Amino acid sequence: MFLLSTMDGKRVTHGMLRYRYDQARNKAYVKAAIANDDEFMRQIRRMVLRDMRKRAAQLAGGLDEASALLQHDDKRLTQRHYGAVAKLKPTR
Repeated sequence: MFLLSTMDGKRVTHGMLRYRYDQARNKAYVKAAIANDDEFMRQIRRMVLRDMRKRAAQLAGGLDEASALLQHDDKRLTQRHYGAVAKLKPTR
């Protein structure tokens, strides 16, 4: 089981997610253009797709929980790819 999967149970790849994101953004842009909403069109153009796995790992309760969330068999893999997976503390 994956965090994101297709209807037939296969994992969603970055390319698949990128394609769907671009399609949705283009549809929203066309609708904003039809409505002649320049500000909304600018906002849509500024939208970007980001990989939030590191943030999700940081928000997890600890290395064990982060490793399970990211579906890593070995905690060392989580540690190596995402560094110190510790709770973030507010700066303000």
